[in-house]
This record gives sequence, structure tokens and C-alpha cells, in this order.
Amino acid sequence: EDDEAFFGLIPRVRTDRDGNFYVLDSQLCQVSVYDRDGEFLRTLFREGEGPGEVHDPRDVILLPDGRVAVAVDFPGKLVTVHADGDPGGTIMIHDENSGKGFTSLNGAFAKGGHVLLTGVHSKRVDNPALRERTNFVTTYGLDGGELVNYHNQVCFYDFENFVFAESEHLAPTWYNTAIDADGRVYVA
Repeated sequence: EDDEAFFGLIPRVRTDRDGNFYVLDSQLCQVSVYDRDGEFLRTLFREGEGPGEVHDPRDVILLPDGRVAVAVDFPGKLVTVHADGDPGGTIMIHDENSGKGFTSLNGAFAKGGHVLLTGVHSKRVDNPALRERTNFVTTYGLDGGELVNYHNQVCFYDFENFVFAESEHLAPTWYNTAIDADGRVYVA
């Protein structure tokens, strides 16, 4: 009752090798860091558009180089900070000239030197009423370059006759993907 900790919406908690845990609050746009005994250490990130600032964070991961990254929904990118909170740069996942269209991220994992991301690439096709959406499970390098694509599921949004089908538009891979300590990827 006398603790001053306040949380909004917590979609993910991660731990590091030292037993510290990182609590992502997607409503407050921040990561609270606690030690293994539950003592508050610091806050990373904040809401905004500058270095180390985020909007609509979906996941938090600890990168192989020691930085902490938050996966931002749209446009799909990883915003990073160093362990002390200093901005660590932004890793963009595709740009509009990549041919994949716009990217939205849903989940992020980092183990065994790999960064695994799940999300959607959305692009226009020849028919202006259609939008091609590719749900993906892919590993990326720290430069944002695609390394290995494990799974794609393509569906279309027809804005002239829109029907939302959960089996097509809510990819189970967003929630049923994992990576183990050796970097092996599992997709249910």
C-alpha cells in the first residue's frame, strides 16, 4: 500500500543474467527496472519522438550487445537505450522503399545472438481497394536487415467488401512463437 510504483498496461516482463527484471508498461511508454529482490532501480524510455522515446511499445527485449530495446508497433522499429538509460539508437525494420511496404511489430525475442520479430508487412497492390498483408516471423540483424524468414501468412484487406476473418487477420504466430537460449525458433 505504501509503495509508490504505478503501472498502466503491462504486456511483457523480461529478466537479465543478473536477475534484474524489466517491466514494459505500454500505456506509460516506459520500462521499469527492478533487481531480483524487487527493489526499483531505474526507468528506461518515456513517451515521445526523440532519442530513447517511444509511442505504442509492444514488447521489450535485451539485445546481444547489452542494449535494451522496445519494439514499437508502427512504424515497425526497435528503439534502444543503454543499460544506464542513454539513447542507443533506432533499428528500423524495412523502409518504404524495401518493397515490403509498411511494417508493424507485434512481438520481439532476443536469445542466442538472434533478434526474432513477429508482425505484419502491409503494402498496396494493383487494385487500390486491396491491401496485401503478410504476417511474418523473421530474425533480423542489429542493422535491421532480414536474416532468416521462418514463416509468412499472406491475406488481403478488401476495403470495398471488408470482412474481418480472425483466422486470416490475427496470425497465431504473433502469440505462439518463441526462441530458446541457443537461438532455435519455435512457431506453433
